[in-house]
Amino acid sequence: MRLYSEAAIEDKSEALETLEKQVSEQALAAKSAALAEQKATLQAAAAQQQEWALEAQLEMLQTSAETSQSKSSEQAAVEKAQALSKQKAALEVGSYTRSHLRST
Repeated sequence: MRLYSEAAIEDKSEALETLEKQVSEQALAAKSAALAEQKATLQAAAAQQQEWALEAQLEMLQTSAETSQSKSSEQAAVEKAQALSKQKAALEVGSYTRSHLRST
């Protein structure tokens, strides 16, 4: 009977150890799942922030390009006006020279 009791105690001890191991493994699995969920949430938030930052950079570049294009257009208009002014002056000088030569 004593051997039987000792065997039963040993079986119960092993069963208890097995249960403790299962509980520990389940707790680790739950912690792991929670950490994986937190990681996914943080990655999604980081991706969203990166998207917002890229959109802001794109908007700044577009604004900069529009400003640059506007300045280029203004510069081209100024250069064209200067060229036309020079042509007009040259024509006036040529006209004056011809009329002056005719009158002499």
